[in-house]
Amino acid sequence: MLAAEEAHPTFDMHCYGANVLKELAARQCKGSSVSLFSSLVGGKQSYEICRLFAATLQLANDHNVKVIISCSNDDPMALQLLSTRMAHEAMTEYRAPSLQQVTGGGNSSAHT
Repeated sequence: MLAAEEAHPTFDMHCYGANVLKELAARQCKGSSVSLFSSLVGGKQSYEICRLFAATLQLANDHNVKVIISCSNDDPMALQLLSTRMAHEAMTEYRAPSLQQVTGGGNSSAHT
């Protein structure tokens, strides 16, 4: 069983998340504002479904997608795309306000 797991591609949360966002964006362009999770993972192997589920939960935590829970046992979870901007990409551009003041951006001292 361990050998089979090692044969799978490396799990990259950002890559899986980007793939989910790409698919949801494509479906939104075609007029579908909500997509069933089961339709995103249909035909995938069980390890892929687990990885996509984990990535989807991270996207929900980052406010990229809204998880919609249904009472239906057939399709209990759907997703709505909120943003395609990945949180880890936004963090690469972030500069703390204290650093902006040190580098000259935002000096608020009064001139007399």
